[in-house]
Amino acid sequence: MNISQEYSDIYKICNMIHTLTQMDIQFIDEKCQTIIQFTKHRLPTAFCHPKEQYHEIMDLLKRHSANNYYHYIDEYHLEYIACSTENLNPQGFLLIGPFISILPTDQLISDILLDNKISICERTNLKEFYSSLLVISSSYAKYMGELMTNLCNNPFSESTSISDDIIKPLSPKENLIEKVNASKIAIEYRYKTEKEFLNAVSKGDIEGVNSILLKNEAIFDIGDRILGNPIRSSKNLAFVLNTLLRMAAEKGGLHPVYVHNLSERFAIIIEHATSIPYLEKLEQTMFEEYCHAVRVFSTNKYSSIVKKAVDYINLNLDSHLTLKGLADIIHVNASHLSRQFKKETDMTITYFINKKRIEESKFLLERDSHSITEIALILGFSNINYFGKVFKKITSMTPSEYIQQFKKNFPK
Repeated sequence: MNISQEYSDIYKICNMIHTLTQMDIQFIDEKCQTIIQFTKHRLPTAFCHPKEQYHEIMDLLKRHSANNYYHYIDEYHLEYIACSTENLNPQGFLLIGPFISILPTDQLISDILLDNKISICERTNLKEFYSSLLVISSSYAKYMGELMTNLCNNPFSESTSISDDIIKPLSPKENLIEKVNASKIAIEYRYKTEKEFLNAVSKGDIEGVNSILLKNEAIFDIGDRILGNPIRSSKNLAFVLNTLLRMAAEKGGLHPVYVHNLSERFAIIIEHATSIPYLEKLEQTMFEEYCHAVRVFSTNKYSSIVKKAVDYINLNLDSHLTLKGLADIIHVNASHLSRQFKKETDMTITYFINKKRIEESKFLLERDSHSITEIALILGFSNINYFGKVFKKITSMTPSEYIQQFKKNFPK
């Protein structure tokens, strides 16, 4: 980034805060233009950008002395801290965030979708985004505001470290390639077992996966590749495992959108993990979720036209879906699509769509955060009576009865 001399101090402050906290930070000038930014997160496209509030933030900061900071929460539960740079040149304000102070639960995501009238198809993307954000306490936010205030009220001072220790270079002997301890037979067995394991994942066979793991507990145990940092070694292994699972799931017919969302979500969780036991539990969760996704969403068993229809339905569940509309989108005759779909899925297209919508409605009903009417509208049903009729046809109970049964089986 080429920064002119007038922004030099502010650039250094932004760079230092971003490096230490790993949080996004920007410098906004008096014209409310972003001049400097260090960002790792991109807001979901369904969200309004916070720059629409830049003028309000600027006006508020100007009404208060420079030793104050502004901590605010937007309609998406995203939090930011703003601090004036009036004692530096040029003037404007620093903005750090987004971050969150509450865990991104399924209920929180559902509330954000409903309150902001965002398509339910964005749930996975929002879950992934919120899981990537730093969750901080109120005291952490207070210290961050005070740190920004103090940095912005004093000129930046360059400093150098003092050291009287000379670090000796590693000897050639210490740079030797890691020795291979396993025999040729053991290595061949490992690769054969890994192939069987990934084949089971590609079929969505979680029982087969667990059976292989039970017989071969050390299949993914390759020891500490980073000496003195076992958790980093475990994270690296988890990243490799995530990649292998992603490839197996894609081979099993999982749509690239689902593969990407699963892979990205687990990559974020892995990086944020703080202990080896947590990573070990996470691996089992990864096995189960990848296998479940293949079983539920794989289209490998379908012909090309049915596969296209199923993928489109799954990705546009809240839209108005009809046989003719689907046929037009995938460029086939509607009658031919209807016959082929029924032949391969043993369901009409209308029943398949309704079944998928009811599965989604059950998830929302279990969260108990939206009314039955709201859920019906979110899922594209024209009225609550039709929703209730379809729900009972597929589940043999009304939405209200389903809620009562769920609460009985899973009391809080």
